[in-house]
Amino acid sequence: MENISGLASEIVVAFVIALATGAFTFMGFWRQAKADLEQEYLKRFNDKKWGVYTEFAKLLQAPPQDIFEDGRRQAAETAIASQIVLIGSDEVVRAFRDWRESATVHGKAQRVTDEKLFLLVANMRRDLGIKYSNLEVDDLLGVLNPSLGDG
Repeated sequence: MENISGLASEIVVAFVIALATGAFTFMGFWRQAKADLEQEYLKRFNDKKWGVYTEFAKLLQAPPQDIFEDGRRQAAETAIASQIVLIGSDEVVRAFRDWRESATVHGKAQRVTDEKLFLLVANMRRDLGIKYSNLEVDDLLGVLNPSLGDG
């Protein structure tokens, strides 16, 4: 009888250890799967940001005759604005709003508007992972549109 009791307690201990090992293994796999899913989501989100920010940069580089006809620039800005509201960081959203307000008040060719545009693009770059930059207003604007960098 004592043998059966000892054997039963060994089986119970082995079962508890196996159960605990299985539980910890499952939790590890679950956490890893969750982390992998979050990484995949962030990658897709950043890919979307890249696309929207690139479209905005293309809009700035387009020849005026291509973007000012039939209100197409306004429509393009509105489409980009709706996407920026959803995917942009808080800083990008604020900078976009500041730039559009400045463009409305000061006009497209004013230095204040150029500086707001620079801040917007700099925030977009930070949002995409470029944390440190030595670019200045004329550097960035001159790349986007040579007529903007003449400030």
